[in-house]
Order: sequence, then C-alpha cells, then structure tokens
Amino acid sequence: MRETERSPGAIARRAWGVLRRALDKFPPTVLGLLFAAAASVALLDYGLGRIDLVLMVCGAVALGVWALMLVLVVATAIVVFVRLRRQATAAPMARADPGPSLMPMARATPGPSLMTVRGEAGYPRRTTFTAPGLRFVPLLRCRWSWVAPAEAEAVAVPRGGRQEEEVTPTARWRIEAIERRVVVEDVLGLMRVGWRHEQHAPTCVLPNVGQFRQMPVIRALAGGEDLPLPMGEPVGDRVDYRRYGPGDPLKLILWKTFARTRQVMVRTPERAIAPAQRTVVFLVAAPWDEPAAAAARVAIEMGILGANGRFGTDGQPPAGTADPDLALEWIAGSAAARHRCGAGLEPFLREAERRGRVRGIVFVPAAPGPWLDRVAGVVAGRRRMLDVVVATDGVALAAPSWLRRLLLKGRPARALARADLDETIHRLLRAGVEPIVVERHTGKVYGLGHLRAMRA
Repeated sequence: MRETERSPGAIARRAWGVLRRALDKFPPTVLGLLFAAAASVALLDYGLGRIDLVLMVCGAVALGVWALMLVLVVATAIVVFVRLRRQATAAPMARADPGPSLMPMARATPGPSLMTVRGEAGYPRRTTFTAPGLRFVPLLRCRWSWVAPAEAEAVAVPRGGRQEEEVTPTARWRIEAIERRVVVEDVLGLMRVGWRHEQHAPTCVLPNVGQFRQMPVIRALAGGEDLPLPMGEPVGDRVDYRRYGPGDPLKLILWKTFARTRQVMVRTPERAIAPAQRTVVFLVAAPWDEPAAAAARVAIEMGILGANGRFGTDGQPPAGTADPDLALEWIAGSAAARHRCGAGLEPFLREAERRGRVRGIVFVPAAPGPWLDRVAGVVAGRRRMLDVVVATDGVALAAPSWLRRLLLKGRPARALARADLDETIHRLLRAGVEPIVVERHTGKVYGLGHLRAMRA
C-alpha cells in the first residue's frame, strides 16, 4: 500500500526535505568537516605542537585543498545560478523527434487547456533544460534532480560544453511549473551547494496504458442503439401492419388476417427509436490508481463518450467535460486529487442524471481504501446503470519465494496482494454490482467466475 500524506513515512520525507534545504546553503559536507578536522589536528597538534614536519606539510596542503574547494564550489555555484536564472522559460518536453511519449496537441474545439506538451509515463524525453558541463573547472560537477513532480527520473546527457536533461516520468501528473534541486559539488565530496530552481512549464504526463490497447471490454461496455439485425437497416421489427399497396411483396401479406377479415394487410416495420441514454465515465482518484487512470485513458481514446457523453474525476467540476482532449488532461491532473478518494462521484452522477438517462462506467483502483465504502454506497442505488472496472498492474496469487525475492531485489512490487483484491471485489458485490477486473501489464480481463477459479 502506498503511504498517505499523514503517514510516518510521508512526514519523515517532508522533514528531511526541510533539513536538506537548510544544509544545501552550508557548503561543507559531513565528509568535508571531518576532512578539515583531521587536517587541523595534523597541522596544529602534530605539526606545530610536536614539530612533525611531514604531518605539518600534509595538514597545510589538506587545509589548502579544503579552502580551494570551498572557493571554487561557491564561485561556480553563483555563476551557474545566474545562468539558470537567465535561461529562457520553456516547456520541458521537446517537440522535435516525435515519439510514442509525445501526444498530438491539435484540438478540435477550443477549451480551457493550458498544457503545452503531453507525454506518457515510462518513455524518456529530452527537455529544453540545460546546465553548464563545467568541463573547464577542475574537480567540480553540476547535477540536478526533480523535486516537484517527484514522479520523474532526470538524467544529465553531456553534449558539447553543456548538459542536456532527459526525463523519464514514472507516473502521471499535470503541472504548470517544475521544481528542480540543482547541486554544484566537488568530486571529492568535500563541498556542496544546492538550491531550488523553478521553471514555468505547463505539462501533463498521461498514464502508461501497457497492454490496455488490446482490451475489448471497454468498447463492450459502451452503450449503443437497439437494432433488430446487426447487418440490417436501422429500423425496428415488423410488428406493425397496413393495407396492401401496389409494389408490396407477397411475402409480407398477413394471410391469417386476410382469412379472418378479408382485407389484404402487409407487415411493416416500426421505426426504431434509440434510447435517450448517454455514457458517462468517472475515474476515482485514490492510492494505487495508476492502472485505473490508464484504463480510463484508453476508454476516452476509444471514443466511449460518443456525442453526448461526459467524463469526470475527483478534483474537477461535477458537470464533467465532453471534450476528449480536456478529459485526458483531467486524467493526468487527477494524481493531485488522490486524497479525495471518490468524493466527486456522487455529485457527478447527480448532475448527469439531471440531463436525462445515463449509463455510467466507474474506474476504480484494486487496492481497498477510504474510497471503497464511498463508491459502494453510491453504486448500491444505481446498480443497473453503472459498471465498475477494477484495474490493477497484476494479481499476486501467492507470496513470492525467497529466491524470487532475492532475484527481484530492488524492483518495485507491482502486483497487488490477493487479499486486497478480494476485499475490493467482495465489498462491491455486497453493493450489488459485479465488477470487471483488468490487468494493465497483460491486458487480461477477469470476470467473477474467472477470479473464483483462480482462487480455487
């Protein structure tokens, strides 16, 4: 389970962040302080106190190196800080060399989007951020990392006299500014100066869809018109009749009616009327919701909303949106609303029902949490109009062996515990809805019978 904002781990990380920001303004590191202390003892105690010429020279040279590193690191940090401040504000994702992580930015209709570039989690992308390479400054280096959003791995790629940034997002996010921690330090680890650099760059990163592109269950859940024959004309069954007219085929004559009334009547089709039903989609933002966000993205890209559908998620207006491009940005931005845990589902459905009959699809995470009781209470009274899709990265049917844990040491555990998935499914079943479980990494779809067979 992921840690919440009030968990001890999250509080400890925030405290460490405050402490690190304070230590970044103090150039000597712990190793540098120990080095200076050892050099001072060698110079003052043994060199001058005991007239040890060897230790006197070693201590003096060591203190000279310490002072030189202090001056070089502080002066270089000031130069790098000024250059980065002068660097033009630009979007972090390069527009050149389009790839699978760069989404087309053309919008069919204008909307309130502020995003300049879209990416996809799991795919590296060069950014416009560069820093000096410090090739002509001996024993110094400049490095940086992302602070906000933290779901990104930044790598410096040397090119000429500068360093270019290559970022690999690890999860979805939507931001308007990027905060980096830039550090200038010596290669010996004696001195270090760091600061926070903020760059205005509206950007959104969509969740990685994995194998969901081949998932047919999303299209099967979409509503459609009631047609009598899949290959026939969009008309109803021949349940009506009228008097015979010139040109009517004989096979349509109602002979039983003619025998009873002596009037020649023919069967005529009744015009089918499509039900006034709209498809609405809602994404529940909660911990472990990355696979659910990926499934919701696939649904939007497959056109599940249709002409009159609406999409909603936590942290957005209850009215939702019908614009697919804006819906994708809402999916990326829902990562910042995980603390709401499905609080927007009830207002969204209530607003959608005011406009007519709807059919809803709710995408939820597989891990239980505060969202489960809230969502179960909402779907309990709408069991006939709602389908619930439970998305996960994998289902751990058994605990991994010690050998597997040893071989996979260091890798994040993507699979969800079977007990957590069972709790989610059982709670939804008690609410009267039969959920559909999908796996992002395999694209498999599990019905209730399949899950029971696996448990057996």
